Amino acid sequence: MKNARRCDRRCIVFLALFVLISLPAFALSPLQAWRLAYFGTIENAKSAADTADPDHDGIPNLLEYALDLNPLAPSGSAMTADIKTGHLRLTIPRNPKAWDVAFAVEVTSDPANAFSWTTNGTTIEQNTPALLQVHDNAPAPGPAPRFMRLRITDLGITAPSSPISIRAESGDQFAKVTWQSPATNGGIPITSYKIVSSPGHFETNLPASTGLTSVSFTRIPNCVSYTFSVTASNAAGPSLASAESNLVTPQAPPDAPQKPLLSFPKDFGARLVVLWNKPANHGCAIDQYRIDVYKGSRFMKSLFATGTAALVTNLPSCNYPEGNCGQDYTFYVFAHTAAGWSNPSEAASAVPKVSYLADNLRAIFRKSYDSGACNSCHGYGAMPDLADRNGSPPTDYLSALAEGARLYQAPAGQIQGVHSKVRLLTPSSKEYQALQQWFTDGNRE
Repeated sequence: MKNARRCDRRCIVFLALFVLISLPAFALSPLQAWRLAYFGTIENAKSAADTADPDHDGIPNLLEYALDLNPLAPSGSAMTADIKTGHLRLTIPRNPKAWDVAFAVEVTSDPANAFSWTTNGTTIEQNTPALLQVHDNAPAPGPAPRFMRLRITDLGITAPSSPISIRAESGDQFAKVTWQSPATNGGIPITSYKIVSSPGHFETNLPASTGLTSVSFTRIPNCVSYTFSVTASNAAGPSLASAESNLVTPQAPPDAPQKPLLSFPKDFGARLVVLWNKPANHGCAIDQYRIDVYKGSRFMKSLFATGTAALVTNLPSCNYPEGNCGQDYTFYVFAHTAAGWSNPSEAASAVPKVSYLADNLRAIFRKSYDSGACNSCHGYGAMPDLADRNGSPPTDYLSALAEGARLYQAPAGQIQGVHSKVRLLTPSSKEYQALQQWFTDGNRE
């Protein structure tokens, strides 16, 4: 009991060691947050220093922090010592948040010898975030006095600094983000990275154990511009978010429109209406369409439209006297978004109706024959008036249409059998073919 009484008076010694911590630009450690809460600063200096005792209770700040005490209000140590188990034992209530300091219970028989203190010869009975209980292996009382002390060491652990060199690239509903590890890991290994987009707040977590410093986002909306930031975490907590990555816009060109439909405007020749359905746009608004027009294999022109239909004009199919009737046109439709042009639609082809003006039929009636210009080309029966009217179709068009396909050439005012110069238009002639097709198409212009 004599040794036990000596132990009660002398064996408990409190010693707190500290290291100087400068605050980089990342999240606070628990110790820094504790200093800020009580002293309004995170610096290990003046009244907030680890060795300072602003409440003059004999317990330095670092020990107050480790034991979850108020450094601004005098208080006794919450630690207790006993020999109930036949060993000198120290019971220490600890701050559950103080994982950035090290607790070490040391023993010695010679407290005057600074090098004699050791954790060897001790047994940890309990070690939880809220309680540490350790006993000396030497029996108490024993042949020699024994001393115990608690050593608190600031480990200098912080959250890591922010990841650097954030880069992003994108594709169709896809973005890949790469980065470099932080300049400092805060004194302990990095455990994970969190990558977050802006806007959209798409995020993913990557365990550091993978060894990777890149992630891919899939199925994110196209035609939205994103930046990405990366946060690194260790046991101390997360870093501040990194600087934003470069701006990327996932996108893909629209699908090709389906094969367009072609329709013929009533009573009008040399023109076609091209119609198509809106294709899939992959998240990017279609802002225009392009219609490429070919005559045979020769490119003619491009037209642009904002809707899904376009009227294409000036498409002569006879083009008297240079061409032959029945010339067809081929159409391809393209869709456009911010991602670019689609592939072309399947080709659609058609022969437009003959137009009096566009196909130059007026030249037939102005052509010089044996006895002058032909202003009456007719079939059996009463002679229709097919004379050119300054670029307008002949006034007796319907009558001429009713006459059928057997057309004649004659000088003005003459009919078959009366004038010796009357001549049958042969089916192989360009005049016959052009007029025949014009009548058949039923156009009035």
